[in-house]
This record gives sequence, C-alpha cells and structure tokens, in this order.
Amino acid sequence: MKNINFNLLKLCAYVPMCLSIFCSYPCFSSEVQLSISKESAKKLNLLIETFAVEGAKSDTELEKAIYTGLSKHLKYSGHFSVQKLVSKDTELVIKGSYKIKKEKLVLITKIYSPSANHEIFARKYQGLIHQSSLLIKTIASDIIEKVTGEKSIVFSRVAYTSSDKTGVKQIYLIDYDGENREKITSGDYNNIEPCWFPDRAKIAYTSYKNGYPGIFTCNLKNRKKEALICYPGVNAASAISNDGKNMVLILSKDGNPELYKVSLPDLLLKRLTASRAVESSPTWSPR
Repeated sequence: MKNINFNLLKLCAYVPMCLSIFCSYPCFSSEVQLSISKESAKKLNLLIETFAVEGAKSDTELEKAIYTGLSKHLKYSGHFSVQKLVSKDTELVIKGSYKIKKEKLVLITKIYSPSANHEIFARKYQGLIHQSSLLIKTIASDIIEKVTGEKSIVFSRVAYTSSDKTGVKQIYLIDYDGENREKITSGDYNNIEPCWFPDRAKIAYTSYKNGYPGIFTCNLKNRKKEALICYPGVNAASAISNDGKNMVLILSKDGNPELYKVSLPDLLLKRLTASRAVESSPTWSPR
C-alpha cells in the first residue's frame, strides 16, 4: 500500500464526523484502504497544456474547467506536481483537443515524455456537454492508473454524519474531492454511523426513528429506507463483512450492550461477547 499525501488529509478536514469511503469506478468497485503519512515518493513534474478546439469557436470556460479539473484530481492523487510553465524538470506533458457538436462533447487526451520524446497515453472520450466534469474525472483517473499502475480514488464517495440546519444529525454522501454533496436521510430524529454494503448500492446506518437506536438500510438508487434490526434497547454500530454475508453490531436486547454477529439476509443472531464491560464500535479486519 502506498502512502497518500496530505492533500487528502486536507480534504478529510472538511468532511466531518463518521467517514466511510468507497471507490465506484464505472467498471470496477472495490473498497479502498487509506493510509495517511508523510510523503515518501518524489512527485512527477507535469505540465497541462490548454486543450485546443477542433473546427469551431473556442470555449474558454470549458478549457478552464478541463485544466482546473485535471490539475485538482492529479494533485490530490499525491503523485504529481502540476507546473504552470514548461522547464527542464518537466517529466510529463498533457495535451489534448476538444470538439463540440450540438450537445455532444469529444475530448482527445495525450500524454508524452519530453525527455524521451515518447507518447505514453492517447485516448478519446465522449459524452454529453453537461457531463464534462465526469469526462474530466475519467481522464484524470485513467492518467493516474496508466502512470502509477494503481487504481485511483477519483470516483470514491464518502458517507458521513453531519448536523442539518435544525441541528439534527443526518447521513450525507459526498465525492472524495468535496463536490456533489447529497443528503440521504431526513426527519426530526438523529441518523448516524453509516456503513457501506459491498455492492455499494446500499448503506446501513443507525437511526433513532423509533425513539431508540435501530439499524436501517437505504437503497441509494431509489432512496428506499427499511428497518433491518430494531430490538428493544440499543441496536447500533453496524459493520458489514467484506463478502456482504454478515454484519456485526452492538445489541442490548439481553441487558448489557454486547457484540453480535448477524447473518444476512436471514438475520440469524450469534452473540460474540458476554462481559460486564460495554462493547462498542466493531469493525472487520481487512481482506
């Protein structure tokens, strides 16, 4: 596992409280384990040239968005230092062109090494004009993976707890770079402790909808919410196994808060602890 630099630490600073991070790449879905420490690897000096328009009037706003978006995502990866001017230290150059026809946008992106005079990467991207930010993120993700050989976290999302305008705690989703914040839960009761299902289609969370903490789920495609485990007393701190077959959580249905394992989807319980101590915050070991 390579170290992630402090650019990501800066990101996490404005995503408060409970964090759950996952990667949702268009053709790949996998949990990302992050380790934040001091930088150990030298960054690659990279220059991004202004993308040229093909056969039409240039769109300066789009050109600015391409440059800004690529710069941000490549910097956040921790592998690149984006230069403003070419120099003898420049190791990689990104250049490209774009074409707009009606509502369609085509972006052609190339990377080459000035010192070796060698093209490293060339690819065409196309989509609707309103999808330009998604296309830019895809380009950045592909560049990171091509140059470093690692999966990027550009398409990662964060599930977290934060207070709404009324002071009630709710569940939110946000992109890894702090963009596209979505409120997932609502109501005049607290919703906390989100955790991802492995298929990334649902989250589980602790809700006080019934007046006491219970485990609920939310389908992220249709926002349908369902009660999963709501025994009298405490039902909290759920964590789902990597294969999605089991959940661990804290229940007080037998008196003291204890650790239980629940098989999914039949919800068969197995008590794992029995002590006078108060158990809390279980998690699964990595794969």
